[in-house]
Amino acid sequence: MESVSWNDVQAFLARLNLLLPGYGFRLPTEAEWEYAARGGSPTPALPKGAGGAPPDRGLTRYAGSNRLETVGWWGGNSYEETKPVGLKLPNALGLFDMSGNVYEWCEDWYDREFYEKCKAQGTVENPVNKVEGSVRVLRGGSWFDVDPRLCRVAYRDYLDPAYRYYFIGFRLAASPPGQWRG
Repeated sequence: MESVSWNDVQAFLARLNLLLPGYGFRLPTEAEWEYAARGGSPTPALPKGAGGAPPDRGLTRYAGSNRLETVGWWGGNSYEETKPVGLKLPNALGLFDMSGNVYEWCEDWYDREFYEKCKAQGTVENPVNKVEGSVRVLRGGSWFDVDPRLCRVAYRDYLDPAYRYYFIGFRLAASPPGQWRG
């Protein structure tokens, strides 16, 4: 799925959850997205700054490899188009296209300092930024990016939740039964 706004995704999720009650479909939190992209490896604390990209600390730069061309589509290999999922190698959790192809919306509001604030408060496990702002988090990079660093697992981006672009999509998450917040 591409060319959808964060707001479009919310309307889709509301309808999907009515059609399939009990599953609790939603967008992943930013922390969940990064954990999944890293193949279940712990997430290093992100440094201060927009698009923070911490040293990899022994983790792969991209979702499943240090070589983007093996796991993702970006401006250097995509021929400027979204590709079908699964044409590149998966990460350790068997997830495809978490680096490149399309940026993916996350549940969180974007705050450049969010992870530093969490660390100062002692919140380290799956923090969610619910403090309303003007932009929502995007992760993963896309085929539109000519700089492969923008497809790194650690890279954070953001956009107005009403914007739709041909290089933005989403990935579903589901809450376990009894934990759905909807």
